[in-house]
Amino acid sequence: MLLLYGNTISKSLIPAMIETNESIDHTTLTRMHAAGVVTDALLVAEPQGWACVVQVRRTQYPLVAKRGGVRHWAKMESAARYLQKLGIAEFRVDARNLDAAAAVKTTRPDASSKLKAAHEAAAYDAWFREQVQIGLDEADSPDAVWYTHDEVMAEAEARLEARVAKAKTRAG
Repeated sequence: MLLLYGNTISKSLIPAMIETNESIDHTTLTRMHAAGVVTDALLVAEPQGWACVVQVRRTQYPLVAKRGGVRHWAKMESAARYLQKLGIAEFRVDARNLDAAAAVKTTRPDASSKLKAAHEAAAYDAWFREQVQIGLDEADSPDAVWYTHDEVMAEAEARLEARVAKAKTRAG
């Protein structure tokens, strides 16, 4: 349960508040805090991590992420830094549901692996363009030898017939 100024909010109401658009996102929270209407903030320990519920006048709103759903932080310190950056230096903490052993370990994609993949893609692109340019230069060379389709197909058929004949002599 969440307690805000004597009002009790059941944990099961947080998802219901989100479904009925009774939630708040980062942009709205920033604007409301700047307007001075945020009266309280509470960090709540949940199985998914730390959630934030803010009170605007007499109404409580869970903070939601960009992709929907309640915004969770893996560490309370991260959530506290978030609130401090907004200018909310005082807030309450509800750690009743804190289970350190069952804390969810969320990992973000490794930025170095993304950067490495981008460099590899750029290197491949440069190599590919170089190979294309070499081919174009060879084709433009006055020493280039050109073959017609019929000449290439005749050569391929001759090679194939030679292999078939060789295979028949081995088998026979």
